[in-house]
Amino acid sequence: MQGRPGNFLVTDRLSLRTWEPGDEVLVRALHSDPDVNRYLSQENAPWSDRRVVRRLAQWAAEWEADGLTKFKLLRRTDNVFIGRAGFSRLPESGEFELGYSIARQYWGNGYASEAAIALALRFFEVSDMNSFVAFAHAENVASQRVLEKAGMRFERAGPYHDMPFRFYRMDRPRSGGE
Repeated sequence: MQGRPGNFLVTDRLSLRTWEPGDEVLVRALHSDPDVNRYLSQENAPWSDRRVVRRLAQWAAEWEADGLTKFKLLRRTDNVFIGRAGFSRLPESGEFELGYSIARQYWGNGYASEAAIALALRFFEVSDMNSFVAFAHAENVASQRVLEKAGMRFERAGPYHDMPFRFYRMDRPRSGGE
């Protein structure tokens, strides 16, 4: 993993970048797929134009306030948009939450795991927080595997927004002889 000007994070195959004007079309396309939205809400509905604009504004505000956000996820070989990944602050607890959504045609290539692993490492470099959380729908076994591959530990199962989820946590690694 290395950083480059203009990128928040670069891995072997991915670039995570902040959003730019005109990226509404990318987010709209990603979240117009019911399979991508399947585990995000009970409605499973495509995101409206209003929701896309609101989410992009929220991600920009998070970036400004925290230096963390959900980033545009690009494949490095051709700069093709494959999804979004990053952190948002949970309003209920103030904790940072790792999340990602990958376009269906790119599922099964290890992109979510690669992004999650790199983001987990980067989080502790850029944040003074001692932990972050993530959650996956109880039926989304693939996403649960991604979180486990990233080194997150299962904490509990329970409801979130009236849906069944599994909750995970990663703590800051201890340094030296502790």
